[in-house]
Amino acid sequence: MINKLTYEPRFDRAMKHVFSKTLICRSMEVATQIARTQNLDCITLDGRVANFCLSVFVVTLLQR
Repeated sequence: MINKLTYEPRFDRAMKHVFSKTLICRSMEVATQIARTQNLDCITLDGRVANFCLSVFVVTLLQR
């Protein structure tokens, strides 16, 4: 995702820290699967977010 963003060069380190492990996905199903298996944060084209920590939390709750 970092390659799709425009920002001032002085913010380079901060933007790379926040967005370097973020992937854009077509659907929430794909985003959730990638977040869970690849430890990446994902955002769908319509703005929904899936991340590794949330995926692990939800799976843990569902297994109870």
